[in-house]
Amino acid sequence: MARGSLPLDGGPLYGPDMVVALATLVGHPGLQLKVLTGDEASERPVHSVAVSELVDPTKYLMGGELVLTTGMWLPSDLASLDEYVDRLVAAGVVALGFGAGVVADSTPEPLVDAAARAGLTLLEVAEATPFVAVIRALAEILVAEERAEHLHVHRAHQDLSRAARVTGPRGVVQTLATQVAGDVLLVDGTGRVREWSSEEATDLLPALGSEISRIRAANQAATSIVEDGRHIALQALGNGRAARGVLVVSTDAAMSTLQRELVAGAAAILSFGLDQESPTAQRRLRQAALIRLVRTGAAPAPDELAVLSEGLLAAGPLVVVAARGPREQLVAWCEELQDLGEERALAGLIGDLAYALVAAGVDIEAALAGRESLALGASRPVEPRHLRAAFDDAERACDIAAGRGVRVVRYADLTRGALSVADPRAARSFAEEFLAPLDAYTAESGVDLRGSLKTWLDHHGHFDPAAHELGLHRHTLRQRINRAAQLLGRDLEDVETRFDLWFALQVTRTGPVVSSAGSRSGWPR
Repeated sequence: MARGSLPLDGGPLYGPDMVVALATLVGHPGLQLKVLTGDEASERPVHSVAVSELVDPTKYLMGGELVLTTGMWLPSDLASLDEYVDRLVAAGVVALGFGAGVVADSTPEPLVDAAARAGLTLLEVAEATPFVAVIRALAEILVAEERAEHLHVHRAHQDLSRAARVTGPRGVVQTLATQVAGDVLLVDGTGRVREWSSEEATDLLPALGSEISRIRAANQAATSIVEDGRHIALQALGNGRAARGVLVVSTDAAMSTLQRELVAGAAAILSFGLDQESPTAQRRLRQAALIRLVRTGAAPAPDELAVLSEGLLAAGPLVVVAARGPREQLVAWCEELQDLGEERALAGLIGDLAYALVAAGVDIEAALAGRESLALGASRPVEPRHLRAAFDDAERACDIAAGRGVRVVRYADLTRGALSVADPRAARSFAEEFLAPLDAYTAESGVDLRGSLKTWLDHHGHFDPAAHELGLHRHTLRQRINRAAQLLGRDLEDVETRFDLWFALQVTRTGPVVSSAGSRSGWPR
């Protein structure tokens, strides 16, 4: 299995970054790559392949590349050759590949010696192997790994949901323990161990008694500690003022992002599944499971639709609402929406946020009465197939509502009206200064960073659809976005930065319209 790929056998999820080891490319049967120097670096990850005949290609590199050259313009004197190799090493290049058969039948010995002195891995690319074949092989490996990861994540979420339905809390605990390769305990509201994944898991209880009691009493959402070399996460369960239970997960190493998401998903299910005999708990379990499935982009399987409400998802345009605030108020807000009926609203908690899917005509502010500390963010009405992006929009709007200290922010209000109230001249001055580093890079390299960023923002920061629209590979687009972030010196995951970027791109689209008399007549549409 290539480094960074995920098993498809239902085993533990470790969630590593998707990278391709140099050894994987070297071992590809169709590439005929031969290692000349630096075989000890074969496990270094290759992020991209670059083809360059420049004596100094470093300003076009980002690190992690396999650089391919035919040697057409390589220097002939040893000192300059050493400088060339040293520049590649300083730029973070993983390996240099020399294409045989164009300038020389084999890799020149001075280049081999220079690479060995600098500790750079040097490959010889057979004359029969086009450089594009190496690029294509890397892309195919990355795509295969990404598909494997998506498939395994989808199955992991389905396994948790199915376990909750078939065997209740015990099944969720056992399934989660397998997924995180650790020990799992479910402690109820009285401090009694309800379920455990193994006898070793129960050994955790004496050392964690005080932490569990504190979480149960204060209803703290979650905490993590390290005890005797074990990494332990404790997650509060329940919807009341005091926790109805605590989920304890212990692993040998710190959990990956994917593992933490699975723990949060299991906690959401268990919060509504402690009392399996209660019709209300059954309803909440269904709703929490469906919210989580839709949020992660995993569609319910046919057998899951038998117990998960699908009436709302078939009802037409939906609004996603994200809520932040005190847990007891979030619980009450969810329950009020749940009482509207599953054909009008679904609601549930995931971690520190509450989410709701509501029909487009439902008044989300009506459920805020008496809950002054809640901050809500609402997406635009969307068709069910666009719910993944709508969750992102609702979360951004919720963050802004919490930051501003207001009750409700609608995402649609964030993306209209700003141009109409801004002074066009001041706005254009801001935009040109903001985008100047991108324009300078485009003028030098010919890479249209503005167009790439605009399309990426239009797709809510999702790389696959944006890359498809641009006709680029997703990793090429990711490199462009990373380069833009470096040039701007800003974090493009930040909501305010994304708004600044969107605003600047809109303002400089054609500029303000000025009448013949010199008065402003508004922004172009």
